[in-house]
Amino acid sequence: MKSGNYKGFVHLFLVVVIVIIGIGGIIYYSWQKGLIKTTPSQKVSPTPTINLDRVANWRTYRNDKYLFEISYPDNWRLEEKSDYQAIALTTVTIYSPDKKTLLDIWVQNAKWEDTVQELESKAIKTKLNGIEALIQETDNSKIYILASKINGQIIQIITNKVSESKPEDVAKFDQILSTFEFID
Repeated sequence: MKSGNYKGFVHLFLVVVIVIIGIGGIIYYSWQKGLIKTTPSQKVSPTPTINLDRVANWRTYRNDKYLFEISYPDNWRLEEKSDYQAIALTTVTIYSPDKKTLLDIWVQNAKWEDTVQELESKAIKTKLNGIEALIQETDNSKIYILASKINGQIIQIITNKVSESKPEDVAKFDQILSTFEFID
């Protein structure tokens, strides 16, 4: 390569490197300032976290038939009902002290794969305490849908609030959800 061509190549290379660094810097600055927003292909709700000090005096509901358990505040009330015929095999409802805020757990006969396919455009894939789940959200509720440990069943966990719900009761949802787990 001739000396003149070599110098021209080096200059061109340096110009390209400087342009790339400049564009990268502009993109990074714009991203840091929030001018560029990243849109993930799947929105993921954070998995609720547990504060062991706060749940130390809570009650634990254990369902040996459907293989799950969940803890709830001592001043909340739990009600279990079985055989809702076409709706659910069993339901567990956990009420706030004023009964205006509640968490429902429904065990239903349904195949996980069919449920995922049916809710594909309506629900978002997420995890609840490390368990694969779907979530649907409205202004007043969140519905977590999980594959049960029993083949051919799903579990729906529904959080419900109304306009009269106390903020501290609504805040308990994440703590209660963080205690849900499957048992052996």
